[in-house]
Amino acid sequence: LNLTLVVPFLKAHPVWGDSSSFQDLFNVTHFKAVLKGFVKVVASIPEEGKHLPIHEFRPPEDALATLDWYVENVKPTVQNNSIALLSPFARRLANALPAPWQLLRCKVNYESLKFVDSILVLGRKVVRRMKKMSSNFVSLHWRFETDAVAYSMCEFGGGEKEKLALEEYRVRHWDRATRKLRELLNPASQRVLGQCPMSAIETGIFMRAMGIRRNAVIYVSTLEEQLFGGNHSLQSLRTMFPSALTKRDVLTKEELGPLAKRASALAAIDYIACTESSVFFPTATGNFPNFVIGHRLFYGRRSIQPHLKKLSAVYSCHHHMSRECNLLNLVRAAHEECLIYHGRSPSSNFFANPEECLCAH
Repeated sequence: LNLTLVVPFLKAHPVWGDSSSFQDLFNVTHFKAVLKGFVKVVASIPEEGKHLPIHEFRPPEDALATLDWYVENVKPTVQNNSIALLSPFARRLANALPAPWQLLRCKVNYESLKFVDSILVLGRKVVRRMKKMSSNFVSLHWRFETDAVAYSMCEFGGGEKEKLALEEYRVRHWDRATRKLRELLNPASQRVLGQCPMSAIETGIFMRAMGIRRNAVIYVSTLEEQLFGGNHSLQSLRTMFPSALTKRDVLTKEELGPLAKRASALAAIDYIACTESSVFFPTATGNFPNFVIGHRLFYGRRSIQPHLKKLSAVYSCHHHMSRECNLLNLVRAAHEECLIYHGRSPSSNFFANPEECLCAH
């Protein structure tokens, strides 16, 4: 498009309550330096451009967001002295692009994006302390926060109390239209389709089946204060893995300091730990696990993803089978492809499977 990029604006998510800017999380000087010669980047709209009209574009999602779409829709407008606002931009660029642009994409994702020093220092401190406990520590992205549990419309065995708690959450955080639409979903069907977040016990069983021992040192990436079930859920995981630790176990209150209330900064610390561990276990799909899996592939590190539909079938089957049923073996058999993993993700998502970056790397 031959355009100048204004440092991106980050949309604040109402659930996380964090209004961090791009500059709060990423080193903008490094970002601009790495992209110099490829894309001109400015911190804000220059004074001479502030009078120009702003045209907002809503790009299509995924495969429809080709380079041609941007050339045909955005370029004619901005050539007439105006500003293009692309909103939203998440998943607004096709996975498959011509090779030169894919390589630029690799440069952006794995070279230009560097966390600010305050985050890097804490992230590296977490990694050092985890490696001191075990040189081969495991990381787990456990997506069992209340927003994910509520959105799934699944049931987790908590009866009427659970049902009321989730309904109260939906009323408080969702608009009426969203509630009516999600209420059409059947909890049992959602579980069969693999759409339910993994509980502590389900997560523990999966990891044990994948060969993680009870005494393993595990870094748990989650927002503890947002966990559904609170500390009880975390303790349930620790009954299977006593050395399951979160950032608040590894860092002191004084070390976390002002970052303690910033969800994005806390997620960045988790990202560093998950990228540096020996093995990474995500329990759900989504932006965070996709980015971590892709970044780990770039460095030749292993990740093991659960097949949620297969797991659901195994767990459901187990409830109706005799005690002789070896649940761990069933889970393991359903995930044989994970155990013969050769460093490539089966996902077609560019972030989880950045194959052009691997060739370049």
